[in-house]
Amino acid sequence: MTTRKEMRSEALHVLRGKWSDPFLATLVVALISMVAQLGFQLSSFFIMYGRTDVPIQKMMSFSSLGMLLWLLFVLPLTYGFELCFLRFSRGREESVREMFQAGFKEDYGRSLATMLLVNVFVMLWSLLLIIPGIIKWYAYSMTVYIAEDEPQLSAMDCIDKSMAMMKGHKWQLFLLDLSFIGWFLLCLLTFGIGFLWLVPYQRMTRVQFYEQLKAEGQALESV
Repeated sequence: MTTRKEMRSEALHVLRGKWSDPFLATLVVALISMVAQLGFQLSSFFIMYGRTDVPIQKMMSFSSLGMLLWLLFVLPLTYGFELCFLRFSRGREESVREMFQAGFKEDYGRSLATMLLVNVFVMLWSLLLIIPGIIKWYAYSMTVYIAEDEPQLSAMDCIDKSMAMMKGHKWQLFLLDLSFIGWFLLCLLTFGIGFLWLVPYQRMTRVQFYEQLKAEGQALESV
């Protein structure tokens, strides 16, 4: 496997002169996530401090409906967002279109099930302690990419394969993510605007990590 610096350089090479669409995809996801989060917070606020003449059961039902809509839309959108960078690196450069295509049009049920299972498993592990949750999050980190390359696999099979692929490599990916800490701190100084460039850069670097793990696995299988 190449060094972290080389993977980051390759990611920049893929993005060079083509930042506009990854930037736009990141902006769209950020705005939609902010609106969804704001809607959920407002519904929670009205439940706690809303009108006293509205039954609490009715307000709770409204909040549950909001959460359901968030799950049904934001989770597939997140799936498509992760996947669009893999496709971008392989020459399909319309990130926004690919994001919605992968998350909603191609196989909505599979994208929803994949992200729902990953999030539920990470949450359950996090209930034990935060460290097991982080470890499992890294173990599941290749799930979406595997789902793209092996469409015959179920969501659970993709998770299992990600765990197998990341065995012995979770620390490497953690250090790769940690190598962006300087850029992360700089982005905070821009009031978050810099993340619109940092996120595509970091996601594309993860794609390079996946491609190398996949190539190594194929090489071992051919021996």
